[in-house]
Amino acid sequence: MDGDRYEKHIQAVLEKVPEAECWAESLFESFRQFEEEYFIPPQDAIRTVIRLAKKLIENEDKEE
Repeated sequence: MDGDRYEKHIQAVLEKVPEAECWAESLFESFRQFEEEYFIPPQDAIRTVIRLAKKLIENEDKEE
């Protein structure tokens, strides 16, 4: 995983949603997808990825 490319953006998400640390690879994939498929730079995708991280945590809690 080339996490260095999005590391500071992933860290920004984890500051807001620390419970999402176990989802770091999914966060990386989200940033990659936004940049490569939708041409949205990581700094512009942070809020959307934060919402995604919150949803991942919410879904994880529902499954337990």
